[in-house]
Amino acid sequence: MKEITIEYINKSIELLEKVHKQIHGNKDGTLVAFALLSNGIIDSSKTISTLIASNRLRDAYIISRPIFEHCLNIGYFSVMGEEMIEKAYNHSLSKTYRDLRRKVEIGDIKFSIGLSEEIKVDVHDRLENALKEFTNKKGHEIRSWSSDNTFRKIKLITEKYGKGIGFPFSLCLYYIYRHSSEIIHGSIFGAMFSLGMTQERSEWPESKEEFDEYYNHRLTLLGQSIILLISSTIHIIGNHSDIDEIEEENKTLVSKFRKEMKTGTNNI
Repeated sequence: MKEITIEYINKSIELLEKVHKQIHGNKDGTLVAFALLSNGIIDSSKTISTLIASNRLRDAYIISRPIFEHCLNIGYFSVMGEEMIEKAYNHSLSKTYRDLRRKVEIGDIKFSIGLSEEIKVDVHDRLENALKEFTNKKGHEIRSWSSDNTFRKIKLITEKYGKGIGFPFSLCLYYIYRHSSEIIHGSIFGAMFSLGMTQERSEWPESKEEFDEYYNHRLTLLGQSIILLISSTIHIIGNHSDIDEIEEENKTLVSKFRKEMKTGTNNI
């Protein structure tokens, strides 16, 4: 099943590359944002395909997180419109400016990174407004560009596009988001999950064959999740761009994939 999953991940990437090629260079603000994010999805999905093929479970889960986040934000931008996209650009502008000169203070550790205080940087009107937007009343940086959390974003996407599109995002809260977070943050649970030690004690893998079986199962589930995420993302982009032929290819691809996976035990 893992080999079939890898095959269909690669086919899904090819479809998203077609979408990206069609929307790249478009002057529409929404499509510009979609092109930026879809580029990241393509890049990381190619990495995922390689990691799954080589049984690199920890790294595959780590790389799956930005894929999920990129797909989620394409859906979120689609729902919220250009006002939210503009806010995200202002956040980027604010953070870019702040990164020119950063001060770090952790207890007795203090140092500066970037430009010296003597160097002046011109602040144009848009930058000034962006800095105001992302500075709180105490003068501290507001780090998040959206007040909506992951659950809220999924809810909004599902309300607009229906359960068929929202379901993969909800599914990936368990199959990607939860486990990748634990691994990324270096928790004991994440370390144990990577070794198959969050199953019942009698099911902990011990031999190479048992580890391979565990990795194959988890990586197949992960790969299936990526395929469904990309499929939902293509559909969402299709509501903003004329990609009817690619959408039909996408539907056919997912249908064939589901039929092939029904013969296995790892389907979701």
